[in-house]
Amino acid sequence: MAYFMDESGLRAYLKKKRKPSNTIARCIKFTTQFEKFLSDHLRGKSIGDATKEDLEEFVYWLEETGVAPNAILWGLSLYFEFTSNKELRNAASRMRGARIKDVEFKIRDFRGLKEEHVKKLEQMGLTSAKDIRIACKAP
Repeated sequence: MAYFMDESGLRAYLKKKRKPSNTIARCIKFTTQFEKFLSDHLRGKSIGDATKEDLEEFVYWLEETGVAPNAILWGLSLYFEFTSNKELRNAASRMRGARIKDVEFKIRDFRGLKEEHVKKLEQMGLTSAKDIRIACKAP
């Protein structure tokens, strides 16, 4: 079982970018998780040979096992930035962004909104940030 993450290089890269030690540790942990998945589930594949499809499979596996992939995708996007793998960095960022956009933020839970404004928005059928975003795009 061979892993090919350049951990010391990644640490140095993230330190140069002024990332705190806990961020560096999490990024390494997430990258190691992806490496282990590749090795265990994809016939011993290494992170250097990973494809966008492998990343999608990993995310699907995480979600199936009840693990939210957002933080892991964030860490992997940093790793792929370090390795100059633009395709996988962009894929990880897109996958993460798509999941963040799907989180529904209820207007009622926003701080600082007056109750009368919340009621008016709800009367218009706007109960979440997503509803407002969609309404703003409509002509």
